[in-house]
Formats: sequence, structure tokens, C-alpha cells
Amino acid sequence: MDESSVLVAELRRQKGFRYEPELKAQVGAYIRASRRSGKTWRAIHEELGLPKETVRRWAEQGVESGKLQPVRATSAPSPRVTLVSPKGWRLEDVDAALASELFRALAR
Repeated sequence: MDESSVLVAELRRQKGFRYEPELKAQVGAYIRASRRSGKTWRAIHEELGLPKETVRRWAEQGVESGKLQPVRATSAPSPRVTLVSPKGWRLEDVDAALASELFRALAR
């Protein structure tokens, strides 16, 4: 008997009841392996006899989510700006701090 047959038999045995966490974990691992090998969600849900959303949810169990990790920036980069003078002079992609200095110097 192949792995999917064993899982299907166990799923049918527990049908109508809450599935045991161990069985969910085994089925989830099987689903992930099936997806990596190229099986579609539809083929897996039909094979196991489970609703599509259950198959997707169980596939996600036990998998590290891409939780965000805190980071600390050592220094914030100054944004880049484009300056256009009233007379049409353009200064593109300039550091904002430099642009501020240029405006102050030109205003004198």
C-alpha cells in the first residue's frame, strides 16, 4: 500500500470526528511533498477526499511562517530628490541633504 492509500484509509476511518493532530501533521507533510513533486491542489484534494481549503490549511501547519524579524538600521539613508528651479534648471536624483544645502547656498 502506498502512503496516500494509508492516509486516505485513516482519514475515512476518522470521518465525522475531529482528526487527530498526528494525522493532520502526516497528511500535511504528504501534501507538501506532493506539491513539491508537481501535483495540483485539485489532484491532492480529490485523492484525499478532503475539501480544498482543508488541504491548503493542513499543508501550512507545521511550516515556519515568514514572520517579520525586527531589524535596526545603523543610519537612515537620505531620500533622493529631483530639483527643478523656477528657471527650468533640473538636478535629478540628488541626496535630500545635499539638495537642502544647495538651495540655502543659492538663496544667498
